[in-house]
Amino acid sequence: MAGGDSLWLGMSPEEIALGDLQVNFPKREVLVSGNPARLTSIEFRMLSELSALGGQVLTYEHLLHKVWGPDNSGDLRPMRTVVRSLRQKLGDDASNPKYIFTQPRVGYLMAKGDRVSPSRPG
Repeated sequence: MAGGDSLWLGMSPEEIALGDLQVNFPKREVLVSGNPARLTSIEFRMLSELSALGGQVLTYEHLLHKVWGPDNSGDLRPMRTVVRSLRQKLGDDASNPKYIFTQPRVGYLMAKGDRVSPSRPG
């Protein structure tokens, strides 16, 4: 798989919560207002990369490399299509976003969510 999945290996958070959005990485599950959002593999990798580095602007080049892999074509159109589809599935409006923000001519960023670590029996 492309590099986005490797980001989570060895990290303790299993889930990120941002408003009504919950991303559970081990289960590859995304909930919006408690309802499952059915994402494609590439949409999940994009959301994972954006949410893992929440609060940071991720350049188009970074996202192409991490989500599409080092041999990507450099074409931004597929990325824009994935972001548009992801926004639609999350109920996010590009003109007034809650989750995914565009930095024109640079890339995308997602607000920093709360990291939820697995609960450990005590």
